[in-house]
Amino acid sequence: MLEKVCMDMNSPDNYVETTKDSLSSTRQFIESMRKEYRVAGIVAPCVTPRFAASCSKELMIGLAQLAKEFNAPIQTHISENEGEISWVKDIFKVPEYVDVYEQAGLMTEKTILAHCVFSNDKELDVMKKYGAGIAHCPNSNTSLTSGQMNSRKVLSKGVKLGLGTDVSGGYSCSILNSLREAIAVSRHVHFHNSLSDCIDYKEAFYLATLGGAKVLHLDDKIVLDAAVIQSNT
Repeated sequence: MLEKVCMDMNSPDNYVETTKDSLSSTRQFIESMRKEYRVAGIVAPCVTPRFAASCSKELMIGLAQLAKEFNAPIQTHISENEGEISWVKDIFKVPEYVDVYEQAGLMTEKTILAHCVFSNDKELDVMKKYGAGIAHCPNSNTSLTSGQMNSRKVLSKGVKLGLGTDVSGGYSCSILNSLREAIAVSRHVHFHNSLSDCIDYKEAFYLATLGGAKVLHLDDKIVLDAAVIQSNT
């Protein structure tokens, strides 16, 4: 996924665009990437509102309309830390964080929601309803002391789940490292909630491979994304 990050408020001055410019440049970006990678198959432009607190409702509605027009995936952040959740609820006067994205039309089967550390049952039900997926970023969530996502809870809800890195949010951009950290975080959750079973290495491997492909809506295109090396030859 290639993305052009959008924000029109509550961000550094050198990052903020006007709503009009953000929508216009996103359209240009999608059209340019579609032309450049028209035969690539699995390379696609992605509509990306940075996160709710940095985007006006007008911008988010406009981005949702662009995603619908181009049948493009949507990527954003949600419920990463408790301060962010309170901030978003205060700005948009909603009972749940996910309500902002749902009201803007950003919840689709091609929506990828990063973090979801504090997503409650209602939020997970909304994600399930639309077929949206979650990018679990255990390295970032630990490094930034955001919290610990309950991956077992997400899986039991039937919400699509894969692994991510949040790029510079943690100390590693490796999905293999995210696989290890996902297992560790799941065990930490179990320490505090014995009713939450840990995920095992097989489930973590699934999240790092086919689980992620399903979140990206590419499971019908990617058969095997791995290199098999024989060390005895």
